[in-house]
Amino acid sequence: MRVEIGGISYTAAPFNGYYMGTEIGRNLGDANRYNMLPVIAARMGLDTTMNRSLWKDAALVVLNQAILFSFHKQGITIVDHHTASNQFVCHQRREEQAGRTTYGDWGWLVPPVSGSLSPLFHRPYEDRVMKPNIFYQSTPFGKGMTTIQVEDGWIVQEKEYNNIVCEVIVALQEQLTPLVWEYLPPDAKDALIQHDMEKGGYRWQ
Repeated sequence: MRVEIGGISYTAAPFNGYYMGTEIGRNLGDANRYNMLPVIAARMGLDTTMNRSLWKDAALVVLNQAILFSFHKQGITIVDHHTASNQFVCHQRREEQAGRTTYGDWGWLVPPVSGSLSPLFHRPYEDRVMKPNIFYQSTPFGKGMTTIQVEDGWIVQEKEYNNIVCEVIVALQEQLTPLVWEYLPPDAKDALIQHDMEKGGYRWQ
């Protein structure tokens, strides 16, 4: 995550959040993820041959109950979607009392289970990005780079590498730590090694 304040992005900002039970429920239940609902429905003896039996709904509720139970049994706190909705209503009330408007993405605020039971379901929200704010950013060492060239320890030509160019990562060769070197893509390593060989020496282990 990165924090943007006053037009400056702090790309190594710490971030802390919490997991809601229904997020784990989605990971386990979504058809394009672990797709566990048919398995749970079968164990429950539900009729999965037709949608009107609402077997998916029944299995999803039981799955979320099991998730909350498992955390509680281990003495670990995790919030359920009803409590989280009520917490957001309290937050919005305090913001209104302070004369501020609450913005949000309705699709993320309303839980994926029993959405119409949430007090947020019938409330409209403007999805406006406010700053200062915390934003997603691409993984710095992912796929994307194909070629780089090095001159005097600096990368002078590169393709964008998940929005972080290698000249920011590498800088001078003398400043490149072994840890960073370990996570550089193979083509970046090859370019640096080739550069060293052309200069008559090899410093990379």
